[in-house]
Amino acid sequence: MLTHCLSYSASGWYRLSAYFMARTLADVPIDIVIPTAFECIVYWMVGLRATAFVQHLLSVLLVVLTSNSLGLLISALSNDLKQAQAFASVLTLALMLLGGFYLAVPAWALSWSRWVSFINQGYSLVVKVLGFAPAGDCALSDARPAV
Repeated sequence: MLTHCLSYSASGWYRLSAYFMARTLADVPIDIVIPTAFECIVYWMVGLRATAFVQHLLSVLLVVLTSNSLGLLISALSNDLKQAQAFASVLTLALMLLGGFYLAVPAWALSWSRWVSFINQGYSLVVKVLGFAPAGDCALSDARPAV
């Protein structure tokens, strides 16, 4: 895909920034409609607070758009599709593992990692929106709801 964009850019048909802007604007409606439809069904089935629906939906959309942007960044950095897919898989797995979902307290050398994980940040935002965490508490270890 990148070689296709570069060839059109080199021929002067359009700039590379115009291509990625058009692609982003074309993907945004799909990235918003599908999670919104999912949230409209599942949110009410689970029985969460009705007053936090819009804030929860915006939190989920923020995570979706962030992950889409990360995918575009990886595709822009790599010329090979298989290499980009492998890197995206490893990066996503690392962000989930180091985000605090599977490790309660990461090692002291990796304690910074949960702050760079957009998955952890999105989870923390949803926990605050739904009222599972105290207002001043930012730590996820104390904010996890009992299941």
